[in-house]
Amino acid sequence: MLMTSSSGPASTGGTIDYSTVAGFYSQLAGVLAGFAFAGLVALVAAQLTSGNRAGVVLQSFAPLISSFIGLVATSLNYAIISSEGHTARGAGLETVGGLGFCVAGLMLFYSILVLLYGVATDAAKGESGWTSAIIARTVRLVRKCITLGLAPLVLFLIYGGVADQEVFWYSGEGGLHWPDYVGISLVFLVFSVGCTFLRSASGLRERQPPSEVLVIRISSVATTIALLSVAGTSIVFIFASTGSSLPEWIVVIEEVVLALMVVAIVVSSSQFILEEGRLSGVIGDASEVESGSKIEPDDLAEVG
Repeated sequence: MLMTSSSGPASTGGTIDYSTVAGFYSQLAGVLAGFAFAGLVALVAAQLTSGNRAGVVLQSFAPLISSFIGLVATSLNYAIISSEGHTARGAGLETVGGLGFCVAGLMLFYSILVLLYGVATDAAKGESGWTSAIIARTVRLVRKCITLGLAPLVLFLIYGGVADQEVFWYSGEGGLHWPDYVGISLVFLVFSVGCTFLRSASGLRERQPPSEVLVIRISSVATTIALLSVAGTSIVFIFASTGSSLPEWIVVIEEVVLALMVVAIVVSSSQFILEEGRLSGVIGDASEVESGSKIEPDDLAEVG
């Protein structure tokens, strides 16, 4: 139930049905979980084939499993939230459920980045440098989409849930309040961090390989947040009445937790860089490949 607009209580003319929106998000999370599961099955099946050269690509197991568990938990979470109508508690559940959804959804795209990087790296050690060069450009595209697009977007989505709750906090009073400034500041902060790391990473001549430990830690924390989101929904239903909204400080903490998680993913994503020049140097340009120029084993060894 993210970005449901500034819908007010029924007494002030609000018309957004939180339960209907939550049902749609539950379906979306289930579909995304299916994509994550398909990726896991493909990775497992690849290990059973003969001549498999999988190495770095196996690092994508952790984020894929994390996104799958998180999206399944999110689908269940929104199914529970869909039982709540247009109430102050329903507005509060926007950010509780949205926290797990944003983290799990972002992890799915993060796992794609790790997977593509591993495929390109492992392929460069084999016989085909042409495929690696194509994937190198795709890795750069996915990395930019995460750091400059999806990262600030999930913060903006969770801020939409904060805006809906302000209608209940301030009785429909217009204008910006201190939670607005916190939410907007976090969006611009994450975008600035993404720009900074993209620029600094592209300027490095000697790049360190991505940290496998960092990938596993990010995956573990993301899974924990998604599961805690489900637990948080149950706690709200147990202890909060229908007309009660969440305290402002709890909602701001949810925003900060999401921002920290997003920054960690942005920092890790900036490490997945493939140098096009090296891969292109292995295979030559497209005209050389089409003309049948031979790829020397020594060239492949340099990339490996």
